[in-house]
Amino acid sequence: MIDKELENIVSKELASKEDLIGYEAEKQTAHYLKRKFFDHPEIHVLNNVRFKCLTDDGDYTQIDHLVITPYCFIVIETKSWTGGMKYDEDGNCWYLSKEDYEWHPSRESPIYQAKIQSEALRKVLQNNKETLRKKFLFLQGGFQNYPVHYLVALHGESNVVKPDKPCKFDGTVLKSEVIPDKVLEIYESYKKSDTVKNFVKGAILKNDSLWLLPEEDIVKTIAFLKDIHRPQYFYRKIEEEQANCKCGNVLSFEKNRETKKWETICKSCGLVKPFSFKCKKCRRPLELFETGWPRRQLVFCRYCDEYRIVKK
Repeated sequence: MIDKELENIVSKELASKEDLIGYEAEKQTAHYLKRKFFDHPEIHVLNNVRFKCLTDDGDYTQIDHLVITPYCFIVIETKSWTGGMKYDEDGNCWYLSKEDYEWHPSRESPIYQAKIQSEALRKVLQNNKETLRKKFLFLQGGFQNYPVHYLVALHGESNVVKPDKPCKFDGTVLKSEVIPDKVLEIYESYKKSDTVKNFVKGAILKNDSLWLLPEEDIVKTIAFLKDIHRPQYFYRKIEEEQANCKCGNVLSFEKNRETKKWETICKSCGLVKPFSFKCKKCRRPLELFETGWPRRQLVFCRYCDEYRIVKK
């Protein structure tokens, strides 16, 4: 069952090439999951779930695809590497460049990205266990010991290269088209052991009652995740705002190397001042965002523009 579809990109014009490739990869994985589970009564799929982490920095976690079943959660991170991908027993990853046909280390291992997302999911659910879980034998249900698996879906022409020796990550990195079969395999492995005795015993021994997630709790969990979902902001072109100096020349924007803050600069009259444009809708401060290649400077309002356009 698909409980949350993947949002569409609002404006492809403002999305970078990298963002568009990533979006198409997510779209393909979402298609495979929908084709397999659109009418499955116990397997629920949520695409693009982004929520605030329970950390001091208030950072956000974005899960490309989340599968919820009565027995476990499955977090899926989608990647689009055209050349190929290999990993080692420590979870480090490399991609094969089609430009020089050499292996290059990934800045962030998608394996550990998915793992971190899994941990963030568990924490935010556990923090709200009284709202989301029932009590059983006077014990409060929770998510502390609820199984959370993670997978990496590799999109496109990429091939997965395994280490020479078997390791714990074998079966974690897969081509996107076989991800639904892996999800079903994980689900069925738990379903075979679905007995009241097993789940009650496991719940009591682990001090985390109601390991099995009943339908009522699944409904509440899905509603909660959709409620805390915070899409990426919609970005506006800088030209659509106050982009001209009083002298009539076009302003430019540069980040101060010392303060790390954006400044407004007029190269004609020499004006230099902090970036302080305001939203025309709510009159609150706009924030400046710079994309990668091709380089674009965009603005967004945290209060008026909160819907997804591109992947972070």
